[in-house]
Amino acid sequence: MAGTMKHRPLLSPVERDTWRSFIRVHAALTRRLDDDLRRDLGIGVSSIEVLWVLAAEPGNRMRMTDIADHLVFTRSGVTRLVDRLERDGYVTRCEADEDLRGRYTILTRKGFDLFEEAAALHVDGLRELFFSQLGGDLAEFACLLERVEAGLGLGPEPAYAPEGEDGERDEGDERDVGRDRNRAALDRRRALRRPAADALA
Repeated sequence: MAGTMKHRPLLSPVERDTWRSFIRVHAALTRRLDDDLRRDLGIGVSSIEVLWVLAAEPGNRMRMTDIADHLVFTRSGVTRLVDRLERDGYVTRCEADEDLRGRYTILTRKGFDLFEEAAALHVDGLRELFFSQLGGDLAEFACLLERVEAGLGLGPEPAYAPEGEDGERDEGDERDVGRDRNRAALDRRRALRRPAADALA
């Protein structure tokens, strides 16, 4: 019988520990921020991202396909999210006059007010859980991240992809979007154009 196979670590202990810490912090922080939004507002980060795109757009409207492209969601994924947002009164939809095949998603006042509330909650969470822990090292940490971004060939806007959710949350809508986002990002071979953290800041 063959002996047990054992992988020889390729990273140094400090490299391995640093990478693991980064992954754990990112996962825990994004999940905590999403949990806070769900607890207080009943809506997750992926849905808020859609509202942010509309809030930032002139006329507060955008084609469904453009929302999907902007956030690197699949079209089916963004359709599920917008369906839910429309059902709750945060957006409406109408036909595009110049193209009968297209449809606009339009932010409502209720949706804008929700986004504003979510942004304030999110920023409070970021300051408590992240920025306050860095203290006087914030500028140095930012410089280190910029070096990593440059090595990855990223532009001035960092890439960010929140984790998908489990099947018990939000009727699975945002879990599907998380999975769809990853698939779309691989297919299109491009990074996210905007981070959720920036969207809510």
